[in-house]
Amino acid sequence: MAYQLIKDESHNTDYVGKAEVCTYEFSTLPEQIPGEPWLANLIIDRHIAELSSQNSKLLRIKVWRDTAPTWQTDYKVEVAASASPLFWNVIIIGVLAIVALVITWKIISIVKDVDWGKAALPVTAGAIGIIIVIVALLLALRYKK
Repeated sequence: MAYQLIKDESHNTDYVGKAEVCTYEFSTLPEQIPGEPWLANLIIDRHIAELSSQNSKLLRIKVWRDTAPTWQTDYKVEVAASASPLFWNVIIIGVLAIVALVITWKIISIVKDVDWGKAALPVTAGAIGIIIVIVALLLALRYKK
């Protein structure tokens, strides 16, 4: 494979903040067929349009083309764009915590209906407390820098 850089453009050079880089590859018709560059540009432009619909700004785009294969033209695209304003890691952890609490509540309500005597309730509450502390410590160690 002999990729050749055909496009290297910078946009929004004054942007300050988080950025994400996406690299993808696709293939089109051989370069000898008329309309092949138009088709490749259409695919790339659709990706850029999707960025703007997601409230993301295009920062840089690089496009490489490989015409060595006989029956196709391979493209490699690298797009740098402003990152999503949402903190997905916090949202996902929050949703998982809510799911864990609902499951725990359901388990406790089922276990509470069984006649275990009064000694089982403090043990169950203590086990849940220990699990919550362990999860919090694991999260703290994961995000510690």
